[in-house]
Amino acid sequence: MTDAQVSEQSSAAGGMLAFDSATIATYLQTFHIELLLILFLAAYGAFYLRGNSRNQHLAHTYAKALFSSFKNQFAYFGDGKGHLLIQDSPSQYWFYASGRVHFESLAVGIQLKRRMDIVGLLTDEVTAASHDRVVFTAQVSAEAAPKFVLLAGHTKRLAALSQDRGDVASFAGRGPVNSRKLAGLEDLAILCESTAIAEALFEPAGVIDAVAGLLRDGALVSLHISDQPSVAFDAMPKGTPPRLQVTMVMNLIPELRAGQSEAEAITKAATTAGELAIYLVDRIATMDLPANVVSQLAKKRTAVTDGLLHKERQEQSQARRQERIDAQLEQAKSQGGDALEKLENKLKKKEQKKMVKNLKVR
Repeated sequence: MTDAQVSEQSSAAGGMLAFDSATIATYLQTFHIELLLILFLAAYGAFYLRGNSRNQHLAHTYAKALFSSFKNQFAYFGDGKGHLLIQDSPSQYWFYASGRVHFESLAVGIQLKRRMDIVGLLTDEVTAASHDRVVFTAQVSAEAAPKFVLLAGHTKRLAALSQDRGDVASFAGRGPVNSRKLAGLEDLAILCESTAIAEALFEPAGVIDAVAGLLRDGALVSLHISDQPSVAFDAMPKGTPPRLQVTMVMNLIPELRAGQSEAEAITKAATTAGELAIYLVDRIATMDLPANVVSQLAKKRTAVTDGLLHKERQEQSQARRQERIDAQLEQAKSQGGDALEKLENKLKKKEQKKMVKNLKVR
């Protein structure tokens, strides 16, 4: 073998080694990417399964406690197809009950943190969804039941709870009920159209103990009773019949006491909340108010309604006036010359006279 042949074979071998090294490096890089992707998917799957399992456990624990409390009170549960707990999403569950006197319907919504989604969980932690919440919504069926608005919650949170509630602002926003008869509920602030109604609802000792316990354990967030929409009162569609609704918002996981497991705390809070919801609806439906209280409620409602109608008429009148002014300005602009300036000065003087007149009236 000549030197040229040996040199050629050595070059070919070196090229093969170089080719093999480059190929191996590419394969290793691809393998690392695929390995990272597999690990990410495995971690995501494990996180999802763990979060979903946790949410299912919380929802079923609460629903089981509710069913134990409601099974002798209601005739029908769930969706009528054998499903006691209906799942809308991994973080949203519903519990329905019907077939009981004084109840048009009862829906219990269980809104949980998005534990199966790390982005959603982090978002929930920095927003209002940082707590697992349960919302009881009961429609009172008794036609003779009094129609009123009430909002109750912890004294430290009442201002935040009453925000964006048009019914509370219109009918019950004149200051908290302050009654000596509600001793034991010092941490509960109540906004209500009638002090007599608030006292009648919360006066029994057993109810005071139950509500005080829920407040103390951090379970009760708010209680809202209303026959009006929570949006602005004047936004209610004309001819909408008033329907009294009891809405109770709870934290699903209360504060744990010494020696108490999470399941025990949830069961106790759920049972107490369910019993309180039944009591409130029954008490409202059978409430027999004195004639003077009924008369006072009617007068307040009439005054509020008249005030809102007056405000609505003023806004409509102002809108029509602004339309006329806009039309005059447009016409003056089309005329050219100093017509627009003269009209603006005239409108300005008219507005100044109106302001002076209003000051004199005050």
